[in-house]
Amino acid sequence: MQKLHPSLLLLLISLVGLAGCGQSSPTDFTPSKSDFTASVSSIASSSTPAPTVSVVVAPTESATAEAIVRPTFEEWPTVTLVPATPNQLPSATLDVTRLVTRTPSPPQGCPSRGTAEPPQWVPASENFNQDYEIATLTFLNTGGSAEALRVALQTVMEWFDAYSVDLTHDGVAEVVVIAKKPHIFGCQSGKYATLLVVEPVEYYTPQIIGTVDMNLNGMPELVIADSYGGMTPTNIFQILEWNGQRFQSLVAPEHLHSQFVDAGVFHGDIVMHGAVASIRDTDHNGTLELVLNGGIPVTGADMASFGPWRGETLIWAWNGNWFQLSSAQRDPPVYRFQAVQDGDRLTITGYYDDAIATYQKAIQDDALDWWSPERTEYEVAWFDAFATRLPMPTPDPAERPRLSAYATYRIMLIHAALGEASLASADYESIRTVYAAGEATRPYAELARAFWTAYQNTADVTMACGEAVAFAMQHSDSILDPLGADYYGGANMRYSAQDICPFGQQ
Repeated sequence: MQKLHPSLLLLLISLVGLAGCGQSSPTDFTPSKSDFTASVSSIASSSTPAPTVSVVVAPTESATAEAIVRPTFEEWPTVTLVPATPNQLPSATLDVTRLVTRTPSPPQGCPSRGTAEPPQWVPASENFNQDYEIATLTFLNTGGSAEALRVALQTVMEWFDAYSVDLTHDGVAEVVVIAKKPHIFGCQSGKYATLLVVEPVEYYTPQIIGTVDMNLNGMPELVIADSYGGMTPTNIFQILEWNGQRFQSLVAPEHLHSQFVDAGVFHGDIVMHGAVASIRDTDHNGTLELVLNGGIPVTGADMASFGPWRGETLIWAWNGNWFQLSSAQRDPPVYRFQAVQDGDRLTITGYYDDAIATYQKAIQDDALDWWSPERTEYEVAWFDAFATRLPMPTPDPAERPRLSAYATYRIMLIHAALGEASLASADYESIRTVYAAGEATRPYAELARAFWTAYQNTADVTMACGEAVAFAMQHSDSILDPLGADYYGGANMRYSAQDICPFGQQ
């Protein structure tokens, strides 16, 4: 009998960076056990349903984020003076024409169908899991069916379940039982044996959310979801496949953690806080991917106190050997400052064209919303039942001009770094004429002047950045503080002087 113990190292997820708003709402649907579609309802052993991880299996394409922040899952590199080779995730590109189909195993003989009486259980018993495993094996080995077992189980608790599905690719269905611990029973040497017991990490019952051939090798994968934590739990996902002897993990054995959200992969366990999961073909190559969206690590007033959060969509795809993290995309920016920070992240990873487009969006897009420290206070009070209700604050009229001035300055930096002097000159002229007079924007015009003067004198972007960084250090209250976490909350980027002009800075 195989027992599966998800690693407790999952509790040690490291948040390298924090992200913000725009998390998609879960979509619920009616599950069908004849299909691999299922809704993950993590159920506490007390029979009280835990928070739900909604699973949507659909052929539709996922929405494309307007601003794509490519992850590196490492510290950001120093920007060089030429377009940097982007740090990308390991490739999961796959030639599906070369996939090998597994040869079916010889069919295993099972006991003949009989008239056995369904077992009786006492769910409050301390030995319930052992008792129901023994009783279930006895029932199946005396000719009992999965259908009769389901009826008997649901007289104990309505969310208990049992169904048949061929997970070993031998043409003989195994029996999957969902109770306090999921069990899989299969035939070996003419009788049923326990093939897998899924041990919960905490008090929620793990759920089987998919039994489908995701990698097109003819063998169905078993996708399991578990949870731990409070009102918004952390979700743990595993992708298993029968190897002829046992169920083994097909998740790449690597350790990754997102820069932006509470998510990653550890010891073959895929982890995301507050995940909304789906199994679907995102790249239209025939294989199915595990798609997770979420990762915001706190809720309620605690969440609001950090300012706006944004979730992330992570995709695990088959690469011929493993399911490996192939894509990570943050939710689109909702607030203007988020678009500016996206541009800064795209710059630091060498995606200069995308960075310029994102800065331009921050300047021009009227649909982007505003944020201020007063709005943070308002959001916190809204979640706190005992706090005095505050009126919705009015937008800070200086925020958009300030962010636009800074975004134009960053566009100037990219043009200068790429040797596009005429474009950089036009950018600087725009800053000088549009933003030099405003109280909130003047510091960024002066910052641009510090860079541009040095750049004209030396034609050296690194030296010019040194002047800009020195200026930012001397005026951190008017340059750095209004851009990042000091103004927008700890869920967002915190700026140092070196971040203001990263080209060639160590």
